[in-house]
Amino acid sequence: MRRPPHLPRPVALAAALAAAGVFAPRADAAVVQVPKQHATIQAAVDAAAPGDVIVVSKGVHAGPVKIPTSKAGLTIRGKGTVWIENDPTHADSGAVVFVQADGVTLDGLGLRHGGPNAADPIAGGVAVWADGVTLEKLRIHRSKGPAVRVDGDGARVLDCEVRGCREGILVIGDGARVADCDVRMVDRDGVWIDGKDGTIEGCRVVRARRIGLRVEGSGAKVKKNDVFAAGEGGIDVFGSLPDVVGNEVRMTGAGGPSIAVLLDADHSITEPGRVRKNRCFGGDGVGIRMSGEASGRIEKNTVVRCGVGSAFPGETGAGIEALGKDVVDNVVEECAGDGIRAYGNSTRVEGNRVVDNLEDGIEILGGTNVEVRDNVARGNLGEGFENGGTGTVFVGNVAKKNRIDVAGTGTFGAYADNQSQTGGPDAAPEVD
Repeated sequence: MRRPPHLPRPVALAAALAAAGVFAPRADAAVVQVPKQHATIQAAVDAAAPGDVIVVSKGVHAGPVKIPTSKAGLTIRGKGTVWIENDPTHADSGAVVFVQADGVTLDGLGLRHGGPNAADPIAGGVAVWADGVTLEKLRIHRSKGPAVRVDGDGARVLDCEVRGCREGILVIGDGARVADCDVRMVDRDGVWIDGKDGTIEGCRVVRARRIGLRVEGSGAKVKKNDVFAAGEGGIDVFGSLPDVVGNEVRMTGAGGPSIAVLLDADHSITEPGRVRKNRCFGGDGVGIRMSGEASGRIEKNTVVRCGVGSAFPGETGAGIEALGKDVVDNVVEECAGDGIRAYGNSTRVEGNRVVDNLEDGIEILGGTNVEVRDNVARGNLGEGFENGGTGTVFVGNVAKKNRIDVAGTGTFGAYADNQSQTGGPDAAPEVD
């Protein structure tokens, strides 16, 4: 997706304006009350000056509401249980709230019955074409388009609730932060950020029909989220230098991976992209997949009962699939295919524990000088370790009670200090 031509401001400038207080409420800001002073929210917006605060009393109020570019820094805040709703009998009602002004805050409002129209074919609950907007404690229900759609930099979407919408939260712009939101029963993606330095943190997504959480852009941070029963995949990240940490992904469907990271090559960056300390349970597809041109590291994750689908033709799925990435200190148990499947030159597979998987524990599909060190493979129904690489360094590994402990058609560059019972250059009785 590309940003609309009316939004040229880069995120650095938007952030600088916010830090300078351009979007902050004025010290002399007026407080405008609805319906005490103005019968409708739109009338209050029309009468307000930039930076004013509109306080809306509890009850049901008519939408749509439009905030034009001249109302920068305006705040609309709900007092009690407030609903703004479009006429549900109109099929082309448009967004419930349409924001064109920079620095606007919407706080504590409920929005219902938004949808596309001729002017905006993907309108929904709230549509934003502006920078530096804060959407906080919104409740968006039954939108025929996205619950939230922001086209602009520096957006903050905080502690919002989405129920039964066509799509969840979509932000197109740099520096976005989506945090502590609860998104349920949406027909497409739960949360999607398209832009640099985007953050999704502390969100819960339940039964999104496509992807639970999606980020496209460099510097993504996806932290401490909970994704349940996403139809086509749990977390999907594309870009350089992501950090995907501390998430829990359960019961993804349709063969989609619980976590998928495609690393875009940025040769100015020497640090690896990271997927770490996540928990994936019961996914229909691969537990964690990392691919792409840049360096990456899959570290300290737990993957249980995943692995039906696979990126490799002719292969079943795996707990972890890594194409040219390091795989370190993970636990993979009871997956439908291999525990760990790796491919690439000079990569490391180290300190992992792979137990009771239906095929191999660790399979090296190919590559030269791969280091396989200090792993434990136990009770896998295929090989504990299958080496298809050239010059593989195989040191300090333990293989027990697998169908064959060590096998494969590849060659070893080093083979030392391993424990195995069947197969391998130095097969030995099991040592307890």
